[in-house]
Parts: sequence; C-alpha cells; structure tokens
Amino acid sequence: MMYMIFGFILLEALVGPIVSGKGEAFLLNEMKSFGSQDGRQRIVDPMVLTTCSQESLSIVISITNKCISPEPTNRPSFEDVLWNLQYAAQVQSTADLDQKSEGASQC
Repeated sequence: MMYMIFGFILLEALVGPIVSGKGEAFLLNEMKSFGSQDGRQRIVDPMVLTTCSQESLSIVISITNKCISPEPTNRPSFEDVLWNLQYAAQVQSTADLDQKSEGASQC
C-alpha cells in the first residue's frame, strides 16, 4: 500500500494537481499514455515537460509506473525508488549543464 501512495505522489508531481484532482481511476487509465511522446504531452504538466530532459522524465515515469503497478511483485523496493530518483536527478543535472554550455558557446 505504501508503494502505491508513493507512486501517486510521484504521479501528481508529473501531472500536476489539476489532473490529479480527476481521481485515481482517471490517472491509472491515463498512465497507459505515458509510453508515447504524444501521450506524455497530453498528460504531463507543461512545466515539467519544458524543464525536464526526456531521459530523466522517462526514468521517473518508469519508476512511477512500477510503484502503481497492481501486481505487488512488480513494485520496486524503497531503495530502488530512491536509486532511480537519484539517477534521474543526475541525468537531469548533466542535461542542464550541457544546455548551459551550448547556450554559452552560442553567445
């Protein structure tokens, strides 16, 4: 049960409070659309889409899907969740640094 709660917290961080206010059943159904770029653009908060690298976002979506899985055997351990979130943060930091260096070289 705790994993699902953690998964829904991650999900709300991705989609924002407006979409998450539509209810659990809606969110679980919409999670199927996370697999495609069009689906992500439809459900993920626009601020998240514009500020996150695609690789980092994919990692967070993957761990969120695993946390919310109806199959308890598919759910990750807390250590796995933390490791994946730390990895996503590292990937995002690298992407941010790359973007800054590209911007500085264009000036």
